[in-house]
Parts: sequence; C-alpha cells; structure tokens
Amino acid sequence: MSNVLEDSFSFQHISFFWGILAESTTHKNQRKLRVYVPVLTPMRNGDISDKGSIETITLFNVVTQAEETIDVHATRTILADYLGFQEDCDVPDMYKGQQVLVMNYHKSDKWFWIPMERDDYIKTFGHCRIRCADISAVHKMGTVDEEEERQVNLNDDNTYYIEIDTKYDKKIKISTSASDGEKYRYFLKLDPTDHTVEIWDSLAANPMAPHNTIRIESDPTYSGDMLQGRITLQNEAGCTLQLQGPDVILKAVRDLTIVSGRNTVIEADGDMSVEVMADTEVKLHGNLLRKVFGFIKAEVVGLYTYLFGNNRVEDVVGNYTWNCTNYVGTAANMDTTVQGIYALQSSTINELAQNITIIGSVGTSIAGGKQLTLTAKNIGTSTHIYGCCGCPGH
Repeated sequence: MSNVLEDSFSFQHISFFWGILAESTTHKNQRKLRVYVPVLTPMRNGDISDKGSIETITLFNVVTQAEETIDVHATRTILADYLGFQEDCDVPDMYKGQQVLVMNYHKSDKWFWIPMERDDYIKTFGHCRIRCADISAVHKMGTVDEEEERQVNLNDDNTYYIEIDTKYDKKIKISTSASDGEKYRYFLKLDPTDHTVEIWDSLAANPMAPHNTIRIESDPTYSGDMLQGRITLQNEAGCTLQLQGPDVILKAVRDLTIVSGRNTVIEADGDMSVEVMADTEVKLHGNLLRKVFGFIKAEVVGLYTYLFGNNRVEDVVGNYTWNCTNYVGTAANMDTTVQGIYALQSSTINELAQNITIIGSVGTSIAGGKQLTLTAKNIGTSTHIYGCCGCPGH
C-alpha cells in the first residue's frame, strides 16, 4: 500500500488536503503546527521546513490611483490547529515528516489537522494521556452560573487520568481525584528514571498529611552502599515493613501480634537482640528446647518469670550469665547444659528442681544475698548438680 494519498478533494464546502508536518511537537498538548501542503506549493523542492520571510511588493491603489509598497509575510507552509476526535485524550505528540490530513472550510484562513497514523517509524518518544472528568457535584447540579461552569478546565485535580510519558518525564502515572466528594485520592507512579514504583493514597481534606504507601526501589543506596533492592510498606500511623537488601525491618508503633496455626521458627546465623521497655510474657504449653552456640547473658531490672506446662531444655556452648532482681520459674523438668561459665545473680530465687550440667568452669553465683555453691570436678568434664544450685529451700 502506498503511503501517499491523493493531493486533495472536497466535500460539502470542506476541502481536504494531504500534508506533511514541517515541525515537531515541542511541548505537551501542542495544538498548532506548521504543515507543508504539496498541492498549494507544487514547485517546492528540498527541506519542508519554513520559517517564512518578509517580502516587499508594490500594488496599485485604484482608489488613490497611486502605487503603494507594503511588506507581506511569505511562507510555504500553513499553520493548522488540531481538530481532534477523542475528547478525553490529549493532543498526540507529532514529529516532522509525519503525514497528516489537513482540512479547510470554504477557503477560509482556518486550517485543521488530524494524524493519519501512517509513519510510526518516524516517532522516537511520545506522550499520551487519557482522562475522565470528575467535576464536583455543585457544578453538575447547576448551582453556579453558566459562565463560571464554562470556565472549569479539566486538570489533574478534577479528573481520573492515565498518563504515559517517554518524552518529558519518563513516567507512567495513574490517579483518581477528590473533586466529586471522594474522601480519599489514590495514586500509582512508575518512574524508570528514579528506579521506583509507588502506590499511595491521600486524604482529600488534608493532602499533606501522612498517607499509606507502598514503595519499590530497584536501585537504592543506604549509607553509601548499593543495595539489592528495597521494598517499603508504611501506613499512616507509621507502622513499617521494609525489605532492605539482605535485611528486613519490622516496626509496630503500638502492638505487634503474630499468630501461627502450626509452627513458628526463628533462625539467626548471627546475633539476636530483643529490647522490651515494659513487660514480656511467654507461655509454653509444650516443651522448650534452646541451644546456644555462643553465650547467654541476661540482665533484668525487676522480676523475671517463666512458666512451662512441660519441660525446658537448654544447651549453651558458651557462657550462661543471669543478672536480675527476682528470678521465678516453674517447669515440670528443667535441664541446662553449659559448656562455658555458668553464673547467676539474683536477690531472690524461686524455682523447681533443675538439672545443670557444667562442662566448663563455674562463675560466681549469688541468690538472696548468699553465694551459691557450684563446683566442677574437672574442667571439660560433666558435673551434675541437682536441686537449685544451693538456693534457699533446696
């Protein structure tokens, strides 16, 4: 199929011409462009660009019966306005050399163009926007005067829109509005330049207030280091779940509840730190098996209480150190194996019998202001101590 149409034809006082754009779009929603129409200047050769020129001509004035000299602007292109067929779309981005259909009504000075979609190979970048009006109910019900209603232009804040842009901002944006009484507004932005994807909402009454967000960063940096991606979920209250490279950060502004229908496993190759400003309560109706390849050191200012419905088993490869005010424990059976140094310091101790195997040396243990008797016959040899390590009442 040829890419060239007939030069021109007419229908009901409207003349149609085949034209070629003489310039490219320079800004968003540009309606007027210069067009070269071959049938109007058939002798034209070379570049179709035309900046125009000022020509001086001499005319004979039949009224004054004298010659007059005037300057006219000579051009080989016409300035045409975008006619448009799709009301809810922006003017398409056009490029020099693309074919367009040019219309002129009854030989007037008003010219219009529409794209013919025949030269996609010329395009390099583009901008497309689809929108739906969401004018507030006060305008729809006609409670404002007609002139004011006509002056309400469509913009980002009174339309639902989808915008795809590879020419100006390199983004894809989807947005609702709050111009018809919506309580919240919702946004989606894909930003290849910033390497991010964002989803968020905003309160119509206070758009600047904190909002709920989901943010994906493909190429983030943290403290100068490049990370292997970062995903952040944050709500209006500030609760946050962040996957930051190899790390995971979970923040609850108030309560944190974890419910498991079956098993819960926490495995850490390095250190684990837990800091609680108030109380901690742990209830196990089964067994507790804790194996530590490093050392245990606990400092509790106040009362430390544990309750097990069944057995508690601990295996510590390193040292085991407790430092608290009150130490209260209840378990059917409690077995503790310490390969390093075992030391317990507490003002009072109240616990059932436990079996402690100390393979390493014995540190200083104090309970109720009284030093406990803990001995190991030989370093590296198991020593079994029954009761409560010399605690009062055992």
